[in-house]
Amino acid sequence: MLHFKAKVERLYVHSNGVSIRLKGKGDGYFDLPNGHQNYHALYSLALLAVAKNFTLWIRTTEERAEQSDVNVDLSYMVIER
Repeated sequence: MLHFKAKVERLYVHSNGVSIRLKGKGDGYFDLPNGHQNYHALYSLALLAVAKNFTLWIRTTEERAEQSDVNVDLSYMVIER
């Protein structure tokens, strides 16, 4: 599992959930599937990070996130002012 920290560049909402792209972290997205047990809380946290321009910390469920052009599922998120 890997950790990433940056401002949110893009939130992409789709029928399977939300994809989050962080600034300076390549073209890949961190996926938050709408079946995630904390979907609503994590989505609200991502929206708050965008609205307030807070830094978002993301922990992934996989190691392959080191490749900046692939999508990976996230485990949890934290915001920082």
